[in-house]
Amino acid sequence: MADKVHLSNGNPAAANKYRTHLTIKSVQNKEQVEHTVDADVYCKGNHIYIRYEEPILAAEGDRSQAVKRRSSSAGTAEDQVQAAPVTNVMLKLSADEWKLTRRGDVESEMSFAPNMRLNGYYRSAALRFPLVTNTKQWTRRDRAIEQNGVIAQLPEYVAWAYDLYIEEDCVGQFALALTLDWSSTSEREQ
Repeated sequence: MADKVHLSNGNPAAANKYRTHLTIKSVQNKEQVEHTVDADVYCKGNHIYIRYEEPILAAEGDRSQAVKRRSSSAGTAEDQVQAAPVTNVMLKLSADEWKLTRRGDVESEMSFAPNMRLNGYYRSAALRFPLVTNTKQWTRRDRAIEQNGVIAQLPEYVAWAYDLYIEEDCVGQFALALTLDWSSTSEREQ
């Protein structure tokens, strides 16, 4: 009989990593964008982490193609596009607060908790400024995932909506929804 270990409840066996497909739906001031990426999900203590590379937007893809065409260095076109900067995203989920961190050419950190205003920041080579989020909606559904005799309670759906402020000015209303596809999950080595 399989041991039932609920990894999201602080179990020391919580270092297992899982690979899955992640669909990200983003709404900014009523404009919706959707992407599907590969993601790593793992648990540590009472936290669940979802890590993925931020999808390159169409305009950034066009810029990468232009860089590829102008480049005279050796290597294939694919190698040159791969050299485009990558932004890594980490979503840390805990019982009372979620934190979204981006690292790459642009760095930012935003925290979310129901009906709370929380501080964050945005940094690029040209700009630095503080951010404040005011979370209006917050939803999370978990699913039991069994692998190698271990059952983990992992997120299947995570969504939130928030107002974003820069220096007391609301610059927009945003909503994010992440759907994790556990139908093709694989446990990764630690």
